[in-house]
Amino acid sequence: MGLGHLIGADGNEWYNFWSGMGADLGQVALFGAAIGLYRKHNCHVHRCWRIAKQQVEGTTWMVCHKHHPEGRPTEADMSVLAERKRAADAGSSVTLPD
Repeated sequence: MGLGHLIGADGNEWYNFWSGMGADLGQVALFGAAIGLYRKHNCHVHRCWRIAKQQVEGTTWMVCHKHHPEGRPTEADMSVLAERKRAADAGSSVTLPD
């Protein structure tokens, strides 16, 4: 048993790299991916930290309920939209000719 074994430097060079400093690369990559996902789903208004769930009509912007021009949708709004969707789906049933 030599000094290299006692200080943990007796492996080959790539083993030492991936066991030490190289292992941190994966952690940095995961942290960077988490930041990227947050920024993608973040509200488009400058300095707003909320998660965006509503799209502004006519644009590709996603904003939070606070910054949406129409405000937060209510239960009545959602039921009206659901009824419209059901009516559109029922009216658009197309039968193929034989």
